[in-house]
Amino acid sequence: MKKLVSLLLSLSLALGLAACGNGNSANSPATGTDTPAPGSSAPAQTGSGSAEGVKVAMSMSGPISDMSWNYTGYMGLKLMEEEGAEITYQENVDPASIVETFRTYASEGYDMVYINDDSNQEDVVTAAADFPNTQVFICNGANHTDNVYPIYFADEDHGFIMGLIAGLLTKTDKIGFVGGLEFTPIIHCAQGFEQGVKYVNPDAEVVITYIGSMTDVAAAKETAAAMFQSGCDVVVPNADAASLGVIEAGEEAGGMTVACGEGMESVGPTTCAAGVRMDTSVGYKAAFDQVISGTLPKVGEAVQKFGIADGLVLEPTYNDGFTAGELTDEMKAAIQAGYDALKSGEVSVQLAD
Repeated sequence: MKKLVSLLLSLSLALGLAACGNGNSANSPATGTDTPAPGSSAPAQTGSGSAEGVKVAMSMSGPISDMSWNYTGYMGLKLMEEEGAEITYQENVDPASIVETFRTYASEGYDMVYINDDSNQEDVVTAAADFPNTQVFICNGANHTDNVYPIYFADEDHGFIMGLIAGLLTKTDKIGFVGGLEFTPIIHCAQGFEQGVKYVNPDAEVVITYIGSMTDVAAAKETAAAMFQSGCDVVVPNADAASLGVIEAGEEAGGMTVACGEGMESVGPTTCAAGVRMDTSVGYKAAFDQVISGTLPKVGEAVQKFGIADGLVLEPTYNDGFTAGELTDEMKAAIQAGYDALKSGEVSVQLAD
């Protein structure tokens, strides 16, 4: 596992430097046309009952090595592959290239195309009308049409659990949150984070900053370092690959952190107390299953928002090497109690308008 995490970290740092461009994976699509490929399958949303041979593609906003958003999207694709689907993906897709990437996949006869970035979604919806045989999914999208379906994730649940840990760890009662882009999912996570902190520590102050990027590791590191210097003793990120910079800053400053992705706590071997994973694969796979079974909600029907009760947020993974602060069994029990209360619906995050 340590070797795997080291490899992912190396890849993430390397890819992060080039993420402002339109990076390509080995599975990147070739340039296509606007005309559906001859012999393409009938609409997948008709409900064939079998995933065998169904073609699924995903356009990703960052690298799958980010231990976070894009990694769990990739894991969703792998779950579909296990059911018999043929999968492909493109990493580091620049917002300006999303429509072109979609058109390429659709023209190649892909039955489903997932877009894990809500940038340019109006243009995607317009393009989707040219490919009625392709089911399009847009994460956190605002549109629901005959072949475009939004997938919603309760990022606030993720933030709440990280906030529980930070609120119990702090000794200065000043906690930092470093968000990537200032858009709805991260804003909701920040709101959940603050409420999680206050749930266990009403007196704590939460300082929230956005760096304007999900890939700029250096910017996240610089921001976190400044927060530690200003009196924050715990800083928590939610910025995909850029989150690694916050964990690195904590290790260098001796400040405490909480990781937001798979295995990310290993980047702060003594200062990162725990990791809280948001597994978006559950939403991707559920939508896939609904297409196969013919039960995907139609226009006008309710769209599910996947949250902690659906397996979106996993229980914290604690770092046995954590020495920068104190995380007692009593504190872990309090975190578990908060996790259970959120999962059962006993408590909920209140989102601002």
